[in-house]
Amino acid sequence: MNAARRTARRIAVTLVLVLPLAPVMPTVAVAQDADSTSSARPLFTYRDAILAGAFAVTARLVHPLDERFRDRLQDSSTQANRKLQALATFVRTTATPGSYIIGTSMYAAGRLAKNRKLEPTVKAVCGDQVVTLNAVALKAANQYKAVFALPAAGEWIITVDSRYCETRMKPLVVTAVAEKSTRS
Repeated sequence: MNAARRTARRIAVTLVLVLPLAPVMPTVAVAQDADSTSSARPLFTYRDAILAGAFAVTARLVHPLDERFRDRLQDSSTQANRKLQALATFVRTTATPGSYIIGTSMYAAGRLAKNRKLEPTVKAVCGDQVVTLNAVALKAANQYKAVFALPAAGEWIITVDSRYCETRMKPLVVTAVAEKSTRS
C-alpha cells in the first residue's frame, strides 16, 4: 500500500471517529436568555493578538540561541562531563514524579470543584448603598431565584454574576419608589 493510500485511509478513519462526536447544530440552552448576558464581548481582543505576536517574535529571536545550546549540549565532551550527567539525572528523577503528582492533584481538584454548587450573586447598587445576596437554586436545573426589598427609593442598578466563567448579566436599571404611607 503506497503512502498516499495510507494517508487517505488515516484521514478517513479519523473523520469516521471524530465527526459523530461533533455537534451538528449549535443551539442556545433552554435556560439562557439571549439578552441576559453580555455576549458582545469578544473572546479574543487586540491584547491577545499583541501577546501572541510578542511570543512569536521572542521565539524567533531566541531560536539561534536555542540551536547553539543544543549543539553544545550534544557535544561529546559535554556528554562526558560527570557534573552535568549528575545534574541531568537529578532533574530527570525530580521532574518526572513531580509532573505526575501535580497532574493528579490538579485532576482531583478539578473533579472535586465540578461537584460544588455555583449559586449566582445578585447585586443592587444605588449611590453608596449596596445590597448583595446569593440566588437560591430552584427545582428545575440551572434556574435560580432571588427575592429582596430595596432599602430606599432611587435608581438601582441590578447585576447578576453567575460565578461561572465570568458570565455576567447586562446591568438592569430599576427605579424604586418610596412606599406609600397607610396612615389615615
